[in-house]
Amino acid sequence: MLFLGEKAHPLRNAIVWMDNRAGEQAAELKERFGDELCYQVTGQVSFEACWPAAKILWVREHEPEIFASIRHILLLEDYMLYLLTGRFVSECSLLSSTEYWDIRTKKYWPEMLEFLGVDEKWLPEIIEPGQLVGRILPEQRNWGFLRMLKSVPAVWIKLLRLLVSAIYTPGFSLRTSALPWLSVRLQSI
Repeated sequence: MLFLGEKAHPLRNAIVWMDNRAGEQAAELKERFGDELCYQVTGQVSFEACWPAAKILWVREHEPEIFASIRHILLLEDYMLYLLTGRFVSECSLLSSTEYWDIRTKKYWPEMLEFLGVDEKWLPEIIEPGQLVGRILPEQRNWGFLRMLKSVPAVWIKLLRLLVSAIYTPGFSLRTSALPWLSVRLQSI
């Protein structure tokens, strides 16, 4: 996950999902809300150090100067969408792992945001799976093959590897089990 300040610049290095530094914070969330409520609201069976809510609490407690400067909190996929389109968006199937997303209402969980000290305006706009995100920014079009973008995170990691590695060239073929779920609209340039 990324914490961005003014002008959407990262305030610190990203924290990967497998990072477990927030164990004490996960225990604090468990004590405050309980695993049963966690499951009812988020669909996650328990509060864990690997999920974003605990990481946000860790940053608030251990890096208060960074927390005070936050203007946007994004998951990696959200950040890549921002870089490509200039929009701060996410979609509910991805947000279900954050532990601050209410799967019942399909909105952010207000009690959790309050406990974390997070202003909802720091979080991305919610889009539905498959909903059009927008046009690729002109300065990003040198990535070559994308004009319009849709969001389905199940394939983002493999797609991002493709994009970041800049391995798309005419005649290139990608063999991956993720392709059946690929939901990026490709248009000829």
